[in-house]
Amino acid sequence: MQKKILPHGMNTLFDNRQQPIDSQEDRNRKNLPRVALLSLLAAGASAIPGAAMADITSNGSDITIYGKIRSSWDYVTYDQASGVDDVDDDTAVFRSSYLGFKGTEALTSDLAGIWQVETHLHTDKNVVQLRNTFVGLQHDKWGEIIFGKHATPYRMNTNKLDIFQSTIADNNNIMGAHLVSNDIDGDGNADKSEVGVDVMLPKRNFDERASNLVMYQTPKFHGLRGQLSRESFSRPEDDSDDEYEGFSGAVIYDRKPYYAAVAYEMWEGDGNRNATGRDKVDAWNFAAGYTFGNRFGKSKIC
Repeated sequence: MQKKILPHGMNTLFDNRQQPIDSQEDRNRKNLPRVALLSLLAAGASAIPGAAMADITSNGSDITIYGKIRSSWDYVTYDQASGVDDVDDDTAVFRSSYLGFKGTEALTSDLAGIWQVETHLHTDKNVVQLRNTFVGLQHDKWGEIIFGKHATPYRMNTNKLDIFQSTIADNNNIMGAHLVSNDIDGDGNADKSEVGVDVMLPKRNFDERASNLVMYQTPKFHGLRGQLSRESFSRPEDDSDDEYEGFSGAVIYDRKPYYAAVAYEMWEGDGNRNATGRDKVDAWNFAAGYTFGNRFGKSKIC
């Protein structure tokens, strides 16, 4: 290609070798469009109905901004003992809406640092709460380890089979749930109904996001993958009531059209997530699915 001769002084605009070094003020001014773009993308991810995603590369780091907004009107009733009025809940909800940022940073040719900050958008209480938020390492051959708040293997292994995901019928609202005595006034005792029977409400020990979690995930080998996690919410040296910890693991086979998984989760300690009167609770779950390919798209049986 023939080089064009421009008037004196203008060649520096097209020749990187001759560009003068920018001052800090110049660099800050050039970065303003990038900051503005990030702000606009973040606002778009939270304002557009449905899902939104954008990929950005900055200084060699891959950053993804993503989000989803869901809403519904739900009616739920909790059956009580004979002679006790049922507990009814009739309300509109902003269900499982979230906004997140995640990224990777190459450390070596086969090792990368990973991070994610994901927030739950809750309009009822006007608060933003953390969802899956972590830092970790990812290796091409040895798998992935993360530290932070994340769904346990028990929770994750059935997600892709849930046709009612993020609705009132989401399997997370059913699997691992049980009824416990309700203490509305916070005096440490179960509230009684007019006929002297405990008012019962559902609580969950399983299928949740653990707050202080370390989780290892193996690489996928011919569709097979393993996951193991541990959460230590409180481990004081004394035997206080706040002491408890949990373990969760899963083995997953995911090679289309087949999917199968088995998971186990256990919590132990006096403070084990609302399981009143029990020092240890555990649960198993099993999942299996098959994806049919046809001219109308894909169908699943699970």
